Amino acid sequence: MGALRPRIRRRHPGAAGYQVFTQHGTMAGPAPAASVLDTVGAGDTFTATLPAGLHQHGLLGANYRDALHAIPAPTLTSILHTAATAASITCSRPGADPPTAQELARVRRS
Repeated sequence: MGALRPRIRRRHPGAAGYQVFTQHGTMAGPAPAASVLDTVGAGDTFTATLPAGLHQHGLLGANYRDALHAIPAPTLTSILHTAATAASITCSRPGADPPTAQELARVRRS
């Protein structure tokens, strides 16, 4: 059963940033600055953006557990920053209105 445990667990405490726990230790990062209008959906946005980022890097799915286990810290940091950015965008809007992938890419490029 041990092989089926998740390789990454996360905690997203909001304005304080995020924490991610892996076999290799804890990673933490700040929440990007945002003009907060509504926090509804921010945690859900972070949670949804994390596996999307893992998928983009070919790290999602049972066949990729070893690769996920060996994820380089800079790759995970980038994915986490993207998830935090998506959550901050959600906070800047009324209701649970996460950014589209295109909106998120525009913000990340700027």
